[in-house]
Amino acid sequence: MNEDQQRFLSAEQMSPQSDDSDRAAAPSEESARIPFLRDPSKPLALRLGVVALLFALALYPFLRRTSGPVTEIPQRIDSESFPSGPSGLASGGAGVDQVRAMTQRYQIDTGQKTGESFEEDLEAAIAEEDAAVASEAPTEDKERSKEPRSVGPLSPVLSDIQRPIQALRDSEGNVWLAHLWGVTFLKGGSVEQRKDVLTRAIYDQEFNDDLPPITAIGIDDHGTIWLGLANGQVMRYERYEWQIVEGSKETIRASITSVKAFGKDVYFASKGLFKWDSQFRRMLADPNFRDRRIFDFYTPTPNRLLMGGRHGLWEFQGIENGWKLLWEPLKKDYAVYTTLTEEAQSLLLGTGNGLVSISSRGVVQDRALQSEQITALLPDPQGGHWVATRRGGLKYSNGEDWFLVGAKEGLSDYVSLLYLDDAQELWIGFDQKGIFKAPLTKLRQWMLEHPDESLPEVGPQVFANACDAAAALLTDITSSGDVVVEEIDGQKTVFLSGKQTCPAAPGYRSLDGSIVQLKGWNVFIYRDKERTEITLPETIPADKASVVFLDSRNNVWLGTEGQGVFLVRSETDITPFQDAKELLDNPVTTFAEDAKGRIWIGTVPPYDQANQRFNHHNLHLVTSDGWYHFDPRNGLAHISTQALHVRRDGSLLVGTHAGFSIIDPDGKVVSYGPKEGLNPHFVNSFAVDRKDRIWIAHQYFGDGVSWFDGKNFYRVDEKKGLFNNRIASVAHDRSKRVWVVASNGQVGVYPLSFFKKDPYVEPVKNQPRPRPLVE
Repeated sequence: MNEDQQRFLSAEQMSPQSDDSDRAAAPSEESARIPFLRDPSKPLALRLGVVALLFALALYPFLRRTSGPVTEIPQRIDSESFPSGPSGLASGGAGVDQVRAMTQRYQIDTGQKTGESFEEDLEAAIAEEDAAVASEAPTEDKERSKEPRSVGPLSPVLSDIQRPIQALRDSEGNVWLAHLWGVTFLKGGSVEQRKDVLTRAIYDQEFNDDLPPITAIGIDDHGTIWLGLANGQVMRYERYEWQIVEGSKETIRASITSVKAFGKDVYFASKGLFKWDSQFRRMLADPNFRDRRIFDFYTPTPNRLLMGGRHGLWEFQGIENGWKLLWEPLKKDYAVYTTLTEEAQSLLLGTGNGLVSISSRGVVQDRALQSEQITALLPDPQGGHWVATRRGGLKYSNGEDWFLVGAKEGLSDYVSLLYLDDAQELWIGFDQKGIFKAPLTKLRQWMLEHPDESLPEVGPQVFANACDAAAALLTDITSSGDVVVEEIDGQKTVFLSGKQTCPAAPGYRSLDGSIVQLKGWNVFIYRDKERTEITLPETIPADKASVVFLDSRNNVWLGTEGQGVFLVRSETDITPFQDAKELLDNPVTTFAEDAKGRIWIGTVPPYDQANQRFNHHNLHLVTSDGWYHFDPRNGLAHISTQALHVRRDGSLLVGTHAGFSIIDPDGKVVSYGPKEGLNPHFVNSFAVDRKDRIWIAHQYFGDGVSWFDGKNFYRVDEKKGLFNNRIASVAHDRSKRVWVVASNGQVGVYPLSFFKKDPYVEPVKNQPRPRPLVE
């Protein structure tokens, strides 16, 4: 038995046990303190009557509580007999202080407050929410209120459900809607075939008590409906009958925030992690999560269970290994409230401080909607997301811009439910307004007319370097689009589009958060919170290395200025490519890894004045079959490579001195240069935004920034207000700002709208035809 379990059982055994004799003694003790009852001059019958009345008043709450069906409190079990993890949780305490039980409030956890003492703020938030819940119980006047009207394409369908909690679809296509004061069944998902299977009246009739607020709902593989209530009570609905789960309220004792069936067991999130063990028919508590707030469960695949809460996001690793912490939120994030899977297997988390995108390894990739508390997430089939917030209304992202509807449109800023049905209609629950629905296509188009202006746009700003810009505009450690701030060995380091920008040095950060830096003859790799140092031998010209790259296999690639390429796997496993003529006297400028794990190397071969020709190629591909080399004879725009960038569709951008080329995953290449409308044509680096537009930095001739939307080219320079013409790189953050880095290291940060004002437009003159890329 571990220390936590011993403490858990000790606390359980010390819990006061109350019985009827204790309650019976209370009135007589009280009577001894009342002079009237001690006065012998008063008639004995009168004094006995007063005693009986006090006795009845003391017993009334207990009699009311126990007048319904009797539920057995489970016997204590030894937690040593169960392994750690969800399939073997230690039992919750059966003994409960009766006074606490009689005065326990319904707890609705808002998770809103943050500050120096989040526990104190949380209690204040709970008290505030309790008062709101008590005042929101449905009355006849509210039920008779007039039906809300349609708003845009949104039509009210269930206006009497004032605070929807969650919608579930069973295996037969029926929908179960849980709301604060009941459960509604929609046969086949049809509002016309509605049946209220649980109401306050039904609960009172069945259990002779007031219905606590409903806070969570779930369904298991057998079709049983499970409910979590605000007082920790669990109910289940099977064979058309509601049952109270024995010992649930006595074990959980706090509001239940989520219910999830996984395998043979059903899990409950609350102030701690609990499960109903179907084999032992007991409610069990995990001592490893005692008093930790858990808010949500998520199964991205049928065999994978995730759990989000106040202290992070966990993944279940199996019975033997229990839970593994994937990501720990910052204090400002407060908690993980909801989760879904994004593209490329990354996870999108809804927190108390907006959206956080993390890799499968738990590395932060992106942030958005900071300062918003997220209550629900739903991916849009055409890309982007639908986001429900507690105070910011319904938000929709088309991949770049955000749009918002809420109280200004006559709805509500508190959105509690998102559900997409088989007919591609989105159901949205607005607090105190009921449930609305609309065809997704029409709703998406209507949302585009409501841009989110909650974050005021700021004007252009210029900073001495990227570190100063990040300190002024971003949090200490964050990831926002192409802009990432990391703390490495106590030093703030900024990466733009993966390349280390400040402090200036060879460094690279991959999308999964792995980092490589070259410092002298030492290579440092940071991966999974571990640091690896590799000391290079003096025979390697590390002082000539201009670019460093870390591939997905944890291999380090060093590119030098004309002295070859080096593949570093460890201190004893270093492969030099100095004997390959293509990589000698051919300065390396950039690396990239495509979706197939192949390494592309860009070089700028020198011109052979004596022979009036280029002796080498400018693009090189490393595969398991060997090396391949390409140049304009293979369709590339020019015999130089300044930049490489892999797009989301798997195509490779190749930037040259005379335009750029796009190589698709099938090996076909198209090129854009002056003949196609790219003027100026010197490409120094790339960035690709969320709308897949290609942004180009022009440094050599000092021509500012261009971007290409697939049809036309646009450009801004100093004449259009840009702070500098010689631009080394460009990047985008998620606050619709463009970071422009000049060749002298200065950084200009501009709102995206700056690049939409009076742009220079050069149409594509000649649409290039794809041609195969062959050696």
